Amino acid sequence: MADGGPSFEGVPMQGTDPYGNVNNAEGSYKPVLPYGIPNRPKPHTHLSRWLQFIVKHRKGRDNLAHVNRILSTTSGTDKLLMLTGYTLMALTSILERVNGTSPPASALLSATSSISAPSFPAIRSLELRLKALSGLISDFRIFSRLWGLLGIAEWAASTYESPPKDLQLRQIAYAQVCVNIVYQSLENIAYLSQHKILKYNNATQNKLWAWSCRFWAAHVALDFCRLWRIRMLRHNFKGVTDAEDHEWWRQISSNLCWAPLTIHWSVENGGLLDGFTTGALGTAAGILSVQHVWRQTRSASS
Repeated sequence: MADGGPSFEGVPMQGTDPYGNVNNAEGSYKPVLPYGIPNRPKPHTHLSRWLQFIVKHRKGRDNLAHVNRILSTTSGTDKLLMLTGYTLMALTSILERVNGTSPPASALLSATSSISAPSFPAIRSLELRLKALSGLISDFRIFSRLWGLLGIAEWAASTYESPPKDLQLRQIAYAQVCVNIVYQSLENIAYLSQHKILKYNNATQNKLWAWSCRFWAAHVALDFCRLWRIRMLRHNFKGVTDAEDHEWWRQISSNLCWAPLTIHWSVENGGLLDGFTTGALGTAAGILSVQHVWRQTRSASS
């Protein structure tokens, strides 16, 4: 199927019926009403039905167009995939609890091991499929960040050209640029090594992943400092709008979700949180991000 749009390959397009049923072609079937009532449709009946359908589903079509606008941007696609991926992670964790923990791969390959069958095979199958989809989404998102250094470089240039006027905010901005450069570089090396493009062994990869998340945790800590400083500066300023205050709380809430996750992933060969907690925190952060992108695209399109 081509990427440009839907395809109807394999469906014979014979006559007027798109499915090629000759008996259903136009003119071969004439409905007859009972009791000799003439078959005369009321004028404008079909037109009124279409108008009713359009009016009734106008909001749904607008939301669909809005989702397409979000997906047309790299940031919007990443936010929606982030929400989907973490939701699947929480869901698969729930399914795993319902059906019991999956046996390790070594136990599955061992012919002498006795493994009890899952209580609900259908739930186990669904769990494995959703887990595979979640992993695919995660891999795609990391791949899409391979050129994230270009965006960080643009951020660094704009920060250098027009830095914040406040000294502390300026220092925090410079520090965030530096830690993000290191974070993105380490993640790129770890990801390319994981896919056998760079020659770093598994032990080195684990260290690279952990250190990249530690720099990400440093970014979140610096962001808390930035938001605290903004709050202090606004304390004696009476010109803060409701939208600015709402955005401040959104960023605080988002960082409260990311902070435990960055600490969780900073631990080598394991973590501090279970799958459900990780998925729930990521889902909460994803909802906040998608809501923000949704409002941004809504205001931009109006």
